Amino acid sequence: MVEAMDDSTIFATSLPFLTHLVLSAECFQATYGWLTSWQKSLLLVCNVPHTPPFIAMPSVDPDNLGSSHVQMQDVAVVTDHMEFLRMATNDPHEQFCHIQDIVDSFTFPVLYHCLPLTLLCRLVTQCLISKICPHLAYQPLLRSDAIAIDMAIACKIHSYLPFPFPFNSTLLSLPLHLHGFDFPSIARLNDSAAVTGLVHDLNHHIPLFQHMASITLADWTCSLAHCHSPFNSHSPLFHHNFSHLSHKLPHSWIVAHTVMQDLNMSLHDTDISYILSGQVALQHLAQFPCPTLPSPHLLRSLAQAGMTHLCHIATWSTSNIPTNTILQPHPDLPALLRFTSAFPHLSIITSWLSSLSLPLLTYGHPSLAIPPATRQQHAEHDLLLTSTHCTLPHLPPTSLLIASDASMVPSPTSVDSFRSVTFATASPTTSFQGSLANYGRSATILDTVVYPRL
Repeated sequence: MVEAMDDSTIFATSLPFLTHLVLSAECFQATYGWLTSWQKSLLLVCNVPHTPPFIAMPSVDPDNLGSSHVQMQDVAVVTDHMEFLRMATNDPHEQFCHIQDIVDSFTFPVLYHCLPLTLLCRLVTQCLISKICPHLAYQPLLRSDAIAIDMAIACKIHSYLPFPFPFNSTLLSLPLHLHGFDFPSIARLNDSAAVTGLVHDLNHHIPLFQHMASITLADWTCSLAHCHSPFNSHSPLFHHNFSHLSHKLPHSWIVAHTVMQDLNMSLHDTDISYILSGQVALQHLAQFPCPTLPSPHLLRSLAQAGMTHLCHIATWSTSNIPTNTILQPHPDLPALLRFTSAFPHLSIITSWLSSLSLPLLTYGHPSLAIPPATRQQHAEHDLLLTSTHCTLPHLPPTSLLIASDASMVPSPTSVDSFRSVTFATASPTTSFQGSLANYGRSATILDTVVYPRL
C-alpha cells in the first residue's frame, strides 16, 4: 500500500503489480500537476519475512513532467499497521493524542472583556468541535479518552473565565433544561460515532466492505462469544466485557458494544436467510438451548462424515408462513450415517432436529429467515393490495400529479425513543395511507416527494 493522490491507498498482491499501479497513478496525477509527498508515504507489507526498511517506488520527474524518465523514491516499509490521513488505522491512542493537540492549540480571541458563555459555546462548536468530529467518525476514541478530552475543554473554558473554582466538566455539557451550559460533549459524540460507524460497516453500500464486516462479526460471534450475538440484549454474552480482545476486534466496535450495553440497545441481524437455506454450521446450532443437544463428540463424528452444515442432514418444509415451517431430517440420513461412528446416535440427531424451531433460531422473529428480496416483494404486494381497498378520495382525473408525504412524531427524535410514522400517497386512480406505529424505534423517514406522472 502506498499513499498517493490525496491520501488514497493502493492495494496489490505482489510488488511488481504494485509498482505498475503506482507508476500509473503517478502519470495520471502528473497530468494535473500533482506530486506525491513521498516523505509521508508508507508501504505496508504483509506475510513477507525479512522485509527491508525501505523499498523503491517509481515516480515521474518533477522537473520534467512530460518526460518518460522514471525516478525511484525510497518509501518506508511497515509491517504492523496501516495509515490513512496521517493516522494509524485502529489506533485510538494515537487519535487521542492528535485530538488532544487540537484542543491544546485552540485559543479564544483576546478582547477587553470576557465573552459570554453563549458566545463561547458557539466558538467551541464551530471552531473546535467541527475539527474533532471528522476524526471521531474515522477513528472513535476509547470512552475514557473521550471523557479526558471533555475535561480538557472544560479546563480551557475555566481558565478563560474568571471563575474562582473549576466547575464539573459534566455540568458543561448538560442540556439547558437540566441546568447545564449546553456545550457539545465529545464523550457523547464519540459514543454516537462508534455506534453509527458499526451500523454503517454492517450495512455498507459497497458489497465487498459489507462482506468483510460480516466476516468480522461472524468471527466475534462464533469464535469469541460462543455463537451468541454480542449485540443482542437477550444474548447471554451481551453484558460480557470484550475490551481485552482489542487485538482481535476493531476498537471502534468494542466502544460501540459498551455504549449499547449502557443504553440496553440491540442490533439485530435482519437477514437470517442462511437458516432456511441450511447454510449454517451444526456447531453453531448446538449452542441454542434445546431439550436434546448433541455432544461435541457427536458433532465431530458428523464432521468426519462430511456433515458440517444443516443442509447436509435436514431441510425445511416449504410454507408461506414462517412459523409453520418445520425442520425435517433427510429421508436417506440413516443410509448416509450407516458406516460412520455417528450412526448409533441417530435417534439423538433426529430428536435434536425436531426440537429446532424457526422461532427459536431467529430469536422470536421467524420472518427474518425469509430473504430480504422476497420480503420486499411481499411488502410491495401487501401495500398494493391494501391500496385497492382504500376508500380515500382520489386526485381529480385531470391532475397530472402523483403525491406522497410522510410525518414522524416526535421529530427530531433520538435513537432510543419510540416514534410513529404516518405516510400517504395520492394519484388520479388511487389513494392510500398507512402507519408504522408498531415499529417502535425502527420507524423512520427517508424522503418525501411530489413529482409529475409520466
